[in-house]
Amino acid sequence: MYVAQEFTTFHELVSVLSLNTPHALISDWWRRLSRAMDYFVVAYYGEARRTSIESMELLAADTRIGPNVAARLHGLRRIRNRIEHGPTPQVWPAEAAAYAQEALDLIGLIGNAVPNELAIRSGAACVV
Repeated sequence: MYVAQEFTTFHELVSVLSLNTPHALISDWWRRLSRAMDYFVVAYYGEARRTSIESMELLAADTRIGPNVAARLHGLRRIRNRIEHGPTPQVWPAEAAAYAQEALDLIGLIGNAVPNELAIRSGAACVV
């Protein structure tokens, strides 16, 4: 009987998935990051934007996040788009692991910019 691998830490998850499914790891962490952007945008602007580009433009102009974080988001988006659209490129496990770590860091920055009371009051807490 097969027993599924359970992960208890971020590093366990990334170490297994980056080796076995690096493309899926990148797609997964982009989606998590996209939800974090929706969380922020709903909290401060009332509703999620239709595209991640629209959300990133708002985050770049917002002093709570700013252009440096938005540039990092754009960098991750370009990597994700390279994987999701067109011929599938080779992705090394270390590259996928670094992507996941950067996404996790950005999720923390974005999420921490939204106070809990605002997340609840605005409905952003229901986004994720």
